[in-house]
This record gives sequence, C-alpha cells and structure tokens, in this order.
Amino acid sequence: MARKRKKEAISVTFHYLDRQTTNEDDELVISGFTADEYNALVEKLKSLPKLDIHSEEFMKLIRSTNRVPIEDVETLNDDICFGLYKGVYTGHSYDNTEKGKISADSMNLRPFYFLMYLSSTGRIYIGTQYLGHYGSYVELRETIKAFLPDKKSIAAHSFRLDSFAMQNLVAKEVRVRISKTKGKASDNVFDEGALVAFRKTNRDDDFEGEVAKRLLPFMGTDKEKVQKAVQVILKESKLVDVNDEDIADCMIIGEVNGQRKTVFMMEPGLFATQFPIVAALNLDGHPVYSETKKAMVSYLTDNIISKKEDA
Repeated sequence: MARKRKKEAISVTFHYLDRQTTNEDDELVISGFTADEYNALVEKLKSLPKLDIHSEEFMKLIRSTNRVPIEDVETLNDDICFGLYKGVYTGHSYDNTEKGKISADSMNLRPFYFLMYLSSTGRIYIGTQYLGHYGSYVELRETIKAFLPDKKSIAAHSFRLDSFAMQNLVAKEVRVRISKTKGKASDNVFDEGALVAFRKTNRDDDFEGEVAKRLLPFMGTDKEKVQKAVQVILKESKLVDVNDEDIADCMIIGEVNGQRKTVFMMEPGLFATQFPIVAALNLDGHPVYSETKKAMVSYLTDNIISKKEDA
C-alpha cells in the first residue's frame, strides 16, 4: 500500500530593502530606490538564463556565492514582478527509493516562488514562499542585492508578528540548530548542523509558559541574548551542553488564535513570520503557480502595503 503523501503547509514571508547611509554629521539617512533602479533589476532577473545543473557555471555559482538560480520572472504591472527561484540543499547524504544513496556532495534544488514590489517610498518589498520549513530567503535576498548598485548601503528588514501578538503564542515545539561538534547530549555528540527539538512531555508540564517567559521576550533582540537564553534552557533540560556561539538558529513552532505560526528567533534575515496562504499542490508536491501567485500578491496588498505604506 502506497504511503500517503505528506501535505506541507504553504506560507510566505515578507521583507523590504532600503538604503541606509550617514551624512557629514554622522546622522543616519534612509532613502529608497528609484524606478529606474527597480526596472533595471527586474529586466536583469528576467534575462537570466536557465542554468544546466550539471555545468561548471552552475557549480561555480552555487559553491562560490551565496546566491540561487532565478527563473521565469514576469512583470505583473509597473510595480510588481513574480518569479521562481531554486533553494539549494547540500551537505548530507540520504537514501532514495528511486536513485539509491544520494551523496553528501550532491546539490538538491527545491523550487519556490517570490515576488518583488517597488513602493511609492522607494522600498523594494520581497515576498518569498515556503513549503513547510523549506525556503531560502537569505540566499534570494543576496541574489537580488547582487544586481543592485551600491550594495554596501542596502539594508534588509523583515516583517514578523509584533510583541502583542506574540503574547498569544501557544508554543508546541522549540527547535535548535547546533553549528559545531562542541555539544553533548547524554551519550550523543552533535555534528555541525544537528537539530535538537524539545516539546511538552506531559499534561502538567508548563512548556508553553516557560517558552513565553524565557524565550519570546528575547525575540528581535541581539543574537547573543537569544543564544544565552537558549543555552540556559538546553542545559537545564539536560538535552545538550553547548557554547552560546554554537547555537546557530532557534525556531518556535506554535499557534496564535488557532493558526499555526513559526517564529525564527535568530539572524536578522530570519526574524520574519511565515504567514499561511492557501494554494493547491501539484503532482510534484509543490504549490500551483497561478494559485500561489494570486495568494502572495493578495497578502502583499491587503496585509503588508496597506499597513506599511501611505498609498
């Protein structure tokens, strides 16, 4: 009997780029992008060729840069474009029922959709689709920045649920990624990239309250503060004894008013909340193009632009 295919949640995160410089009085100056800069960026992305994944050019792009392949970019109107990029996953082997063992050196590409929008204030908004916990916003952002002038002045910002909404988060699970082989959990030694997960163990366990009291207050603060808070909880849980700096990432999975939410606690590029959208999955298990495009554009206009832009 065939195993039932797992249906992953489809979501989208939103971010924007602007320029931040200082004047002669060392005061922060925030500015946007011009229509000419945005249009040149869109045309560049539209002109990118599809790369042969077996070619040296493709391997060089992936191994020597923090960038991703971008394909099939279309202009929806003067201000919005929509396209596809491929997140690259590598570094661990696994067994595949059709292909046998997939080596750790192989590169596995997953398709994701994205959009860009130039606002009246000159911000370039970026929306990127996730499937479950898979998605590659940081690499997408770096690819987009690579085609903009004066890259050093570009600052990136991400949208996440505000602190008031977070007070209503009911935590279900906390996942921590360890970056080096310095931690031990009982008799286990964690390699680089290992994932440690902990959740409620029994009905009387105040897991939700502990997360709300000891982790959530640090969301959006300095990375070091988040690392320290996570390290203390891990040590008390006897899950892992690890240096603060070895904690590479932490995410809290829970519910807000009955809706599933994933909150990333660390790294500026990963502060964004994954907002759920509705779209069907195709036979390959990926979101249908037309439905995903409609849902992402609708969320952008109804929930992001309307709240962040005057127009």
